Amino acid sequence: MIFRRRIEVMLDSIKFTYPGLFIDFRTAFDDDAEPNTGEIVIYNVSDETENRIKKGHTVILNAGYEGDIGTIFAGVVEEANSKWDGPDKQLRIACGDATDRWANTTVNKTYVAGSSASQIIRDMLGIFGLEVGKVTLTQDKVYPRARTFSMPLRTALQQLAKDTGSKFHISNGSVVFRAAQGGKETGFVLNADSGLIGSPERVTGNDDVDYSLFCFLNHRIHADSIIKIESRTANGIFRVVKGEHVGNRQDFITRLEVKAA
Repeated sequence: MIFRRRIEVMLDSIKFTYPGLFIDFRTAFDDDAEPNTGEIVIYNVSDETENRIKKGHTVILNAGYEGDIGTIFAGVVEEANSKWDGPDKQLRIACGDATDRWANTTVNKTYVAGSSASQIIRDMLGIFGLEVGKVTLTQDKVYPRARTFSMPLRTALQQLAKDTGSKFHISNGSVVFRAAQGGKETGFVLNADSGLIGSPERVTGNDDVDYSLFCFLNHRIHADSIIKIESRTANGIFRVVKGEHVGNRQDFITRLEVKAA
């Protein structure tokens, strides 16, 4: 399977691919409100090309196997620098899931009496400039009086999530609101035949997670994915709480922490 690995990194109009250049990556994902982050390392990029990469550039990381590749991270470049490691020059790119806009955007707006939480959320996300992935609230609260928000956008969205008994997070450039225990049905069955590595391990002392596990890299699995697991230690339907995609010359895996759905 190592010979079928495929990786694409797109930085605005610049594209890097493996096979071609060696590319390492580690990207995290979870179901909380903090933006996801990642690091991409591209080997032996020319000085001319490196100088074209700037902070704020859009970055899309696709990974998978020949004939089956998909996006595992979409965001912006936060920092890019290079260093030499023996004969190889490593271009390290730190990226965030719209972190700059998230950190610096402030909302200052009053919504009229009778406005619903879903209406306010969609309006705020328009201000934020992010794609609306899914807005499915536990309870779509209607505010009987005018509602004023004068605060960081993150704080406002956290308040709206709390008001509606919901959660929200950013996933590959899209903002998602869901019921607290809700997820996205994938129909994916993870077992030894479909990429499960070893057996899931029971997690103790953490009420948010039941098992941790590894599988061959799977671009279809993200935070809140609903998957079926078949193994010696865990069997049933689970929701992905958090994890990471990792690719380097040795590993090409997805690490998951899941909760029974």
